[in-house]
Amino acid sequence: MFCLAYVDDLILSGSSNQHLQQLILSLARQVMIKDLGPPDYFLGLEVVHTNSGLQLSQTKYIGELLAKAQMSTCNVIATPAVPLEKLHRNTGEPLADPTLYRTLVCGLQYLMLTRPDISFSVHQVSQFLHEPTTEHWKALKRILRYLKSTQDHGLLIQCSSNPQLHVHSDSDWAYDKDDRRSVTALANEMHDSWESAVTREQFLGLINWIEAHSREPASAKIYGSGNDAGLAFVASSGQ
Repeated sequence: MFCLAYVDDLILSGSSNQHLQQLILSLARQVMIKDLGPPDYFLGLEVVHTNSGLQLSQTKYIGELLAKAQMSTCNVIATPAVPLEKLHRNTGEPLADPTLYRTLVCGLQYLMLTRPDISFSVHQVSQFLHEPTTEHWKALKRILRYLKSTQDHGLLIQCSSNPQLHVHSDSDWAYDKDDRRSVTALANEMHDSWESAVTREQFLGLINWIEAHSREPASAKIYGSGNDAGLAFVASSGQ
């Protein structure tokens, strides 16, 4: 069973209705609770029960983001980002007031709960929260225009006889031209349904972490060549 708690609201989920009812009765003996039945709206997440499973979306939440950006009637677009476009730190003019930019980016990060398709695009604009420019704002508006055209899209969580977890990954070495960090993307699929997607930059402190935990100097060495090349971290004794 799973229990999701937010302040005084709870969502209980499990494969056995009998066990769920026992848990509800046990909680009722300790505190005053009210069973509201199957959820249909929780913290901006809309839940629609269908014959195929549960459809999770954030249609109303997207509308609120568009209204906050004054883009409720904006023109739509088919993709959240320009293919192969890479944003840079010093392109464009700095925004006079970056407050709205930061607010919208944080809102988009919450939206990725049901919209893993914007994960990479949101990762890009999230890198420039400290000093966004007009080019970064242009990229952010493109994401919002894409969401306008796909406002009712979401995740379908369905039962399946296939319990396997599939993880899809890809990397772009030295993707970030500002700091030369690599970018890795992961997407999880379980029960024939997409569960989550995440995009992250390379952690540059890995060698320092190795040294801190091994108490010995660490070095990095390249082994192999071509597609078989790899990076090996070696901790030496200094002798």
